[in-house]
Amino acid sequence: MASQKMSLKLLVDKKAKRVVFAEVPKEFVDFLFHIFSLPLGTLIEFMSKDEVEDTMELDKKKINRGYVKEVVTYMVMDDLVVKPMSTISSITLINKFGVKDLSQLEEKTVSFGKDEGLKLLMASLKTDKVLTTVFMQ
Repeated sequence: MASQKMSLKLLVDKKAKRVVFAEVPKEFVDFLFHIFSLPLGTLIEFMSKDEVEDTMELDKKKINRGYVKEVVTYMVMDDLVVKPMSTISSITLINKFGVKDLSQLEEKTVSFGKDEGLKLLMASLKTDKVLTTVFMQ
């Protein structure tokens, strides 16, 4: 079975070499909420058996409801905090991270699939800079 991929848009601080936040579709948020609602023992099995793709497919088949609304775009912070996307939230985050020079910010589109899902899961157990760890190396 071919691995399904989705696109994520990252707002990257080039100077600090970190992800400020990601603009993500509903499916990514549903995936996050699904894997983090599983028991730790199940997550360890996924990591050892490389079954993250199966989890992503399961989310797509769940009566198409998932955990969040379809019509909203979401932002996911580096530490995987999820919020509805808004201009005010974006500006607030830029200020929070002390970005003075907006020319240091760039949009980066990345692909998210089975391999990235496994990396995200492992990074989330080790650091609060999950998106930076997965996508900036």
